[in-house]
Amino acid sequence: MEDFYNDNYREPVKKKTKEDYQKELDKQLFHEGLEVDEKFFERTYETNWLIPDLIERNKVCVLYGQKGTNKSFIALHIGWLFGNGYQVLGSNLSFDLEDQMFVKYLALEDSEQHNVRLDALNTIYPYQKAEDEDHRGFSILKEHFRLDGTLLNLAKIEQLTIYADLLIIDTVSYMYPDGDETKGNIARLVMHELARCAEQNECTIIALHHPPENNDNKLRGSSEMANSVNTIIQNKKGRLKTTKQRNGQVGKIVNYKTIPTLKSLTVEFTNPKKDLNQYEKAILDIVESADKQRISDTDLRKEFVKRFPDTKSIYQVFKRAKEKNLTLKFLSCEEKNENLTYKVSGN
Repeated sequence: MEDFYNDNYREPVKKKTKEDYQKELDKQLFHEGLEVDEKFFERTYETNWLIPDLIERNKVCVLYGQKGTNKSFIALHIGWLFGNGYQVLGSNLSFDLEDQMFVKYLALEDSEQHNVRLDALNTIYPYQKAEDEDHRGFSILKEHFRLDGTLLNLAKIEQLTIYADLLIIDTVSYMYPDGDETKGNIARLVMHELARCAEQNECTIIALHHPPENNDNKLRGSSEMANSVNTIIQNKKGRLKTTKQRNGQVGKIVNYKTIPTLKSLTVEFTNPKKDLNQYEKAILDIVESADKQRISDTDLRKEFVKRFPDTKSIYQVFKRAKEKNLTLKFLSCEEKNENLTYKVSGN
């Protein structure tokens, strides 16, 4: 399913039916032959997504990345747009000043840095003025508190999730009672409390976190954090990738670029697949349609030739289209016993 990338779109979006999605896919050559059956529809469209196939509504999602990879910019961008009625990567929401989405950004780390970032965002995506400033759709909280089991702090997180539709915690390790991320019982306590509040109070939570310095592929600290959440999104500069997705696709990739402003940066989500030509798209279509999204080099070439029987220099065209997908990392290659096998590496 191709994402919707026009963040300036402000009209209400009606919830689509299975038939609507089938008609939409049938119009796209890239999705020719893909059937929206019950299983596909349930996983992709009936799950209660805040952002389709990326972030579930009323669940805890962990967004992590090394320092300097712009994860705070990403979280701030998503929060600001939601709080001001803009669409985000196909979010199935309608904007209504009478029933707007409330976003709270809990800035527990370097809170002052967000002021210039918000100015940059406001220039491109103007905020929606409310009659009462206490009822703005997006706001930053700078109060520090820890989930240490005391009634006062439990009441604070309870109140935040009752009021907010989306709560962003930057960063979640500051909520650990003694700051020690290695203790499994502490991680379990914090994440359980966040998950309970998210589901009970109907609030989506995005918790920012870090990996170890020497390993980008896992969360820092106890494994209990990873076990406790539905979604984990890895952020590397220019790319978001789901490394855990309980009800969706693991390995989904969302590309973005950062745009420098006078004093800060803003984020723009991009879709490199839109720039692929018909041959390059056909390569991905063939692989995605194959059993378990894997296909040998020989079978891939045969299917490609069948689709374009009248194309001159077909084998050269095939080679160039395949190499383009490998270069852009849409496709990955495995070699076993001198046989090449291709699989889809991202969406």
